Amino acid sequence: MIFALWFGCADPVEKGDEALARDDLLTAETQFRAALDADPEDPRALYGLGWTFHQAGEEAAARETFRQLARRHPDDPAGHRGLGSVLAAEGNPAGARVELEKALALAPDDVRAHQTLALLELSAGDAAAALVRVDGVIARGAEGSELHQARAAALVRLGRTDEAMAAAAVALERADGARARAGARLAWVEAMLVHADDRVDDEACATTAPPVREWHDAADRVLDEVEAGGALSKAALDLRRQVRRRRAWVDDHCPGGG
Repeated sequence: MIFALWFGCADPVEKGDEALARDDLLTAETQFRAALDADPEDPRALYGLGWTFHQAGEEAAARETFRQLARRHPDDPAGHRGLGSVLAAEGNPAGARVELEKALALAPDDVRAHQTLALLELSAGDAAAALVRVDGVIARGAEGSELHQARAAALVRLGRTDEAMAAAAVALERADGARARAGARLAWVEAMLVHADDRVDDEACATTAPPVREWHDAADRVLDEVEAGGALSKAALDLRRQVRRRRAWVDDHCPGGG
């Protein structure tokens, strides 16, 4: 009986992390707050709570929580890493880079800091730099799904769509939660849509249009899976619109079965 009671007393931070991975933000917040009630200085709980706010789009609360973490634990890169992600989401790439570089000064191989910096480089139009960064972190042993999602995004922008779809498949294999699985699936859809562009020849509709239509149908099926899971639904909706536009273009240039 004592063993059963002990075994059932899981760390609330671990429970919060598990809830966050499956995009259950209410449970995550409850667990992280329980951990902070027991230890207001717990850096893991502060980071988890900050990320819960960030994932919910409550950027002011996330920013304040990460600032508390950075003040209370100046040797922990997590506070600066979180601030960098919030500032990036708020459209402040310069401020984000400052915080992310602080995180890397404390932990040069911090995977999430490198990942966010790669996304900033992508937003700035430097896909080559983003790919070099992500490949470097992966070569040093990092294996997270999000890194391979960033890799897929960089490869898409470089026009290397076959490699991008392969990277998205690796991201899906390594996904450990609903949000990561959704992100990997969306990365594959984005890569596939770009891969299908310009593959239809108006003068050879019978041979070029059918495979593109099959790709579009596959994209819709993947988006159905993402929407059924409830994660990243806005991003899925944006991609759904792109599928419809591309399908309409094909139907306009190659009406009928061809």
